[in-house]
Amino acid sequence: MITFTKIPTDFTPATDSLPFAIACDEPSDVELLVVDAALGEVVGRKRLYGITEAQVDIAPYVAPFDDVAPLAPQSSTIIPAPVRQYYVQVGDLCSEPVSVSCNRVLPLAQSVISTMGTERRIAYGECDELRIISRPAVPVRAEVVTDEGYTLSIDYTSSPGYVTLLLSTADLPATTRTADVSIYCDEMEVATLHYTFIRRFGEPCHVAWLSEVGSIERYTFPCIGQISREATRTECRSATGEPFGVRSRTDVLMHLTSEIESRSTIASLSGIISSPEVWMWHATEGWQRVEVLSNSSVVRSFGSPDRFEADIRIKREEVAR
Repeated sequence: MITFTKIPTDFTPATDSLPFAIACDEPSDVELLVVDAALGEVVGRKRLYGITEAQVDIAPYVAPFDDVAPLAPQSSTIIPAPVRQYYVQVGDLCSEPVSVSCNRVLPLAQSVISTMGTERRIAYGECDELRIISRPAVPVRAEVVTDEGYTLSIDYTSSPGYVTLLLSTADLPATTRTADVSIYCDEMEVATLHYTFIRRFGEPCHVAWLSEVGSIERYTFPCIGQISREATRTECRSATGEPFGVRSRTDVLMHLTSEIESRSTIASLSGIISSPEVWMWHATEGWQRVEVLSNSSVVRSFGSPDRFEADIRIKREEVAR
């Protein structure tokens, strides 16, 4: 007889480990299948020989399926965050499914996952994105109250346990100067954020990144300090050596400088340097992945608070025939 003696907790970070442990009454040869619960597809398998007990980490099998991206601008809403469920099958025996998402720390139930502070600045027409951990089947609600007394309620009545709140300031009056956003899980307040509305000048640059805790953070750089372009061209040839076109690549290099910010905001922005995923918003192409060139953050000190600076690159490739 085979039994499961250990199953990971839901939302255990796949960047760490997701150990399943089994025990057998007598030495046995077993094959463990890692199955995507929604699709019913086997995403990994492992054979073990002559074991009475064993522990298998399924994180290497499921981590590549972790797809994340910022939400495109739309009306304020609460939607399920990217969550997948996996279980381990040994013969006819199946474990309970474990939920896996992009969080990179084990979160507390009923909390907001973010590295940015509760005091935030935003311009009218911009969006912010928050990841909220609740419990399955627990309702989640966001209550927005502006300085003029305007209220906006955003509800999600059947939470899967991990949701994303997209706050669009375009849903609020254009005269809004401040807004308080309170997050409720099962009618219990779990967080309150205060937004101060500011004016943007020139062409600001909207950047999003996957933080060290697994949240998608957003920041609007007031301007692009410097732009340069590097172009390379390579002749393309067929298998027989015949030229059939030229592949060109244009790298757009940008130097970004933040507003003068508090130390806590600077600390969060510094996560851009080490983030595995960074995006920049393009008016016609939406969110584009970009490469961060800076290996360390540059903080310009003016007493306190400071500015954050970084260099990013956008790659564009095309084949001219």
